[in-house]
Amino acid sequence: MQKRCEDWLSDPKGGNMEQLALAYTMTGDKRYADRAKTLLTDLTGRAFWDGMDDRTPRWNAGLGTSHTNWTASVTFDAIYNALTKDERRSFANQIVKLGIDPSIGDWVSKEAHSIARQHGPQLVGSGCVRSRDCIAGRHERAAAGPPVALTSCMTADSGSPSRAVYWKTNRPTLTPRGFYESVSYANYGVSEYLQFRLAYTNALGTLTMPYDNLLKKTVDWFMHTAYRAVAINPCCH
Repeated sequence: MQKRCEDWLSDPKGGNMEQLALAYTMTGDKRYADRAKTLLTDLTGRAFWDGMDDRTPRWNAGLGTSHTNWTASVTFDAIYNALTKDERRSFANQIVKLGIDPSIGDWVSKEAHSIARQHGPQLVGSGCVRSRDCIAGRHERAAAGPPVALTSCMTADSGSPSRAVYWKTNRPTLTPRGFYESVSYANYGVSEYLQFRLAYTNALGTLTMPYDNLLKKTVDWFMHTAYRAVAINPCCH
């Protein structure tokens, strides 16, 4: 990986910012942080990260937003010590503008429930990642962001991972592809949330949420879904 990073440094542009950020973390060589910062500047300088005009209502945040937020937030956090105070503030604000705000607007806010009811699993995969990115913003935005998506992503309503995914996986007209996609989204959403919860705990301290008992049942849910009794519904044996 370090050899790849060296090759990227000699290239006029390009490179994998996550790997460059990791190389900086492991070696302390500021050249890697500088190239990662250049790539992060380009990424956070875009007009938007996602958008789907063919959806009604229009999606301003989807899976592309989620993946881009991961890249931006991990890189930002890794090179944080190599940034000036103004750079930290600028990157944090852009991550909020391009990723967190659109995701909350589409998936978490009360006004977004029409989307969340149709695509509940993505709410978790997209919304919780956004919350975790507030942690990447450290003190710049962390205090304001996480509780909103924390509560909305996991409360037992139409947008919760258990009920939304259960609804999608038990519709009478469901196709096999729909079933597998639902399980995949559930896995994505829960895994992202657990990473967020760990980041939140490490950065801001332990918290207790009303849906913690629901969260404890997720392992059983996946086991039951993947290994149902054949007489009931043979699916993943």
